[in-house]
Amino acid sequence: MADVERQRQLRETVDKAIQVRLQGNEKFKAGDLQGALQDYHTVLFSLRGLDGSIQEAMGATPKMHRPSQSGAEASLDDEAKAQRELTDKVKQAIVSTHINMAMIHFKKVKWQRSLDCALEARKIEADNPKARFREAQARIKLGLVTTGKKMIEDLQKANPDPAFVKALNDLQLEEKARAEKNNQQFRGMFSKGKDKGKQDEK
Repeated sequence: MADVERQRQLRETVDKAIQVRLQGNEKFKAGDLQGALQDYHTVLFSLRGLDGSIQEAMGATPKMHRPSQSGAEASLDDEAKAQRELTDKVKQAIVSTHINMAMIHFKKVKWQRSLDCALEARKIEADNPKARFREAQARIKLGLVTTGKKMIEDLQKANPDPAFVKALNDLQLEEKARAEKNNQQFRGMFSKGKDKGKQDEK
């Protein structure tokens, strides 16, 4: 009975955390970035470290079962499935929360924090496209333009998305504007040097 109660408490904790995450999502959509961040921190505080608790409450599935205990085997299979589903639910919630936090910090012009959140998400789900995209965006803003651009190009090849296309187009425009600005500065310096040379000749 104690295990059953523990399982119930764990599910309630997970469900409550997910509700808080959804609440944070609504605040994010409404433009309340700080309020959303607070909710997301609450979610992470609630869910971190639950993997061990889930396994402890539901028990580990034995590697071998006795053929005569088919009913028990089915019960163990159900427990293993429930454990896996709850663990996956927790991990997915944590990943999504980190990704949204990365987006918020990006909007708040906190590039390093945005990168850190994206990397935290990738620790759990390394190939998550959204986490990789947030990482790439943050790296570009931190000056690692070539690295970030390559990441987005790879994402577009593997998982075509309008957001990736827009990011690459925006980056191209920024690079063009930056090159034009540098050219103007160079022309200005050249013009000043030329004028000074004429004055010296006089």
